[in-house]
Amino acid sequence: MAFDHLHPAAVELLALPANERMPAAWKGLWLGYPAALDIHVRLEAMLCMPQAAGPRCLLLWGPARNGKTTLLDEFVRRHPAMPREDADAVEIPVIKIDAPVRADERRFWCAILREFGAVFRPTEPMASLESQALALFRRCHVRMLMIDELHNILVEARRDRQRAFLVVVKELCNQLQIPVIAAGTEEARTVLRSDPQLDGRFSRTVLPSWRFGDEFRRLLATFERMIPFPEPSRLSAGAMARRIHAYTDGTMGKVSGLLYDASCLGATRVLPCITEALIEEAQAMSGDGTHG
Repeated sequence: MAFDHLHPAAVELLALPANERMPAAWKGLWLGYPAALDIHVRLEAMLCMPQAAGPRCLLLWGPARNGKTTLLDEFVRRHPAMPREDADAVEIPVIKIDAPVRADERRFWCAILREFGAVFRPTEPMASLESQALALFRRCHVRMLMIDELHNILVEARRDRQRAFLVVVKELCNQLQIPVIAAGTEEARTVLRSDPQLDGRFSRTVLPSWRFGDEFRRLLATFERMIPFPEPSRLSAGAMARRIHAYTDGTMGKVSGLLYDASCLGATRVLPCITEALIEEAQAMSGDGTHG
């Protein structure tokens, strides 16, 4: 059997035991769909910009579970830490953290230090944590900071603390002269509006949910090429595609979750492909009427 419907990497996974096949297929799964690739091109241009006062920044926003984190993680993966030949240090092009739950400066610096793998005590004076973090940014030649889940700081009810947190981000941006990439839901836009100076530095791009149509069908076809079943599932066919869209609202994370659950069910039953019945069963497993 030629398995022409599969990507070569997926063909190799067919040799694995049934219970290992789908976890292996989804490990580090990245689908380079057009909107994501366009954003990567933009991030690449920002990463290559020379350091400058008031660097350009970007807010990536969209519905929850729509692929923003995966998009950022893939960009980080493509720019790994590398040893420097001319110094006893490591060059880390991109540092990515999650915004702390609540607008807490100490948690912010601690998250950054953990990402560097630094040794520190969370109870150290705030100035010491900040100084250590900034020194590592410079020593490791970091050229971009990513802050995911920016809307987290809205959990802090006190507006003065929210504004104080944003001042910390602004000062970091000023001192290091590197771009900050923030990501979050629509509420992340509200976060930035509370500091007009910082807000003015951020351009915005949205990662919307997928509307039903040709692009969504192409997305399903791309998924199918990466899912190791010996026979075509025809996920992009009319009835199947409409069912998947209806169950997921066209949200990337929900689409991926639904297809993963259906694939696992099919693999454990040694079925040759994903069927509409498997999609129905996987949807029922979510329990609340919407997958994910």
